[in-house]
Amino acid sequence: MRFPITLTESTSVDSMTVNPLTGTIRVLWFNSDTTYRYENISRRSILAFLLAGDRSVGQWVNYVTTRRPAKRRMAINFGTVPSEATGWN
Repeated sequence: MRFPITLTESTSVDSMTVNPLTGTIRVLWFNSDTTYRYENISRRSILAFLLAGDRSVGQWVNYVTTRRPAKRRMAINFGTVPSEATGWN
């Protein structure tokens, strides 16, 4: 179950979805047409972000992806490829 994050004033992240069940986040950075999928993200951190939501999105992504070894996958123009075709959550 992915949750889209509403971004109102982020200067680094264009769009983001999080999945606290699988510990994954998808991030589309500004000035990029590539979506990155990060795995092995702390589920507790994702839930805390969803509940609080008062942190800078770019700073939070940077923190949770560098804090513990996160796997990063890159999908070019991911928005045009259905998740069923890629097998990604």
